[in-house]
Amino acid sequence: MSGTSGVGGPIWDAERATPEWLTLALRRSGAAGDSRVVRRSVTRTLRTGTADLYWLALEYDPGAPPLAPAGLVLKLARADAEARSGAKEVQFYERVAPEMPNPPVPRCFDIGRSTGGREWHLLLEDVSQGREQPPYNLPPTEPMCGLAVDSLAQLHAHWWEHPRLGRDVGERPTDVTIEAAAERAERTAEAFVAFLGDRLPPARRRVYDRLLAGQRALRRRQMARPLTLVHGDPHWWNFFYPQASSDGTGTQGPAILYDWEMWGVAPAASDLAHAIANAWFPERRQRLEQPLLRRYHAGLLEHGVGDHTWNECWDDYRLFVATNPFTPAFQWRRGTSPLVWWANLERAMLSFEDLGCEEFVRA
Repeated sequence: MSGTSGVGGPIWDAERATPEWLTLALRRSGAAGDSRVVRRSVTRTLRTGTADLYWLALEYDPGAPPLAPAGLVLKLARADAEARSGAKEVQFYERVAPEMPNPPVPRCFDIGRSTGGREWHLLLEDVSQGREQPPYNLPPTEPMCGLAVDSLAQLHAHWWEHPRLGRDVGERPTDVTIEAAAERAERTAEAFVAFLGDRLPPARRRVYDRLLAGQRALRRRQMARPLTLVHGDPHWWNFFYPQASSDGTGTQGPAILYDWEMWGVAPAASDLAHAIANAWFPERRQRLEQPLLRRYHAGLLEHGVGDHTWNECWDDYRLFVATNPFTPAFQWRRGTSPLVWWANLERAMLSFEDLGCEEFVRA
């Protein structure tokens, strides 16, 4: 099996991540000096749609440097899964993360990829050590949310209209890809509306009707905005947050953004509309939406994006909130539980109404 890797090609079985193999990978990456891994144990496993994940606890011989990782996450391609999204994550750690100074992402210690891309592995920092997440579906605290938008601002600013976008980093949207996205959304939303039947009231059915009639022009307008590199799925549980300090005065360090299977090239507001409007019901969204977006905009300015005004930031956000009603339709089509997409449908419709997104789809 040919491929590229620091330690001899991709592995496809966690048993191959022996202490000797891990020692070579960590030495090659410079993470463990000359020390040697003497023992490793699997503490947790998880199977996703594209990969099998193994959390590894490591023990070293005496003299290991203080920053040698005590835990790693080994991510292996599933043999029965489509490789495309997993291969995208490999590309992220190969091409994107190394080009950013102090990126708010997990450190990658080893990459293996076969020539065809179907077999691959990633050996990543275990970002759960020393960091935390709120329980799933419980919103993060306000300080956590601020750190998350800081990390998004850092990411987006670095790649803002970067000359490598579409050249050797991602693919820029084209008329063909915009039209294809519109066609997929049309087929999916029509089936979704039919499935919902009278569970979708007439006023919300009319929202879908207007979106379907005007979405091609809307998507062209969206993709005409400044482009950057986006995460693609920046929900609040795709961040790990620094733990609060022991004296209760706050948190230290960045929020680490992981799970890079859906990254791409798009306007920054696509990430923000997903993270905020798609996630929160009106009370929390209305209370935190503008403060977080203003903090994000200040972060863009701090990181060197000087030609994007606050009004542009706010209008771009609303522009992408306008297409959020398609999100629950795609989730339904993928077989996601109604426990997820039903709430997302409610939030998408409420934010569409509350933020006056009707103006973007008026005939």
